[in-house]
Amino acid sequence: MNPIRLKRSLPSQHLPKTHPDITLGIGSRLNANPFELALAMVRYGLPVAELYAIPQPADFFYIQRLAELSPDTRLYMNLSPSMVNYTEDQSPVDFVLGADAAYYHPHCRSVIWNDEQQPFGYQAVRDLFIRMKEAFA
Repeated sequence: MNPIRLKRSLPSQHLPKTHPDITLGIGSRLNANPFELALAMVRYGLPVAELYAIPQPADFFYIQRLAELSPDTRLYMNLSPSMVNYTEDQSPVDFVLGADAAYYHPHCRSVIWNDEQQPFGYQAVRDLFIRMKEAFA
């Protein structure tokens, strides 16, 4: 391994330090599993207040870990009729990821992140944090 490469800081290390007061909302209309992404964001030090997604059996692992690390995270089902009454003014979210999350929070900073080419692995995480940083510019 190249030790110089290991010393480089990751974009994921900067955002929690430069914007410690942001609270995320994550939707399901993006190039990621919303539950896995929420768990990753919490582990990176970014609070996730709300998820807008329909869980599948394979998501239980992520939901269980997320409940342990972030018990105040709320899960909203996009297809639920109760979402008609959802209002962003009662939500702590001020930054959203995903097209559906941006729909529920039109006044928040957002990264839609559902491009035609689906990102993968470390490069995907890096690109997402770069796009999030650009949303603050």
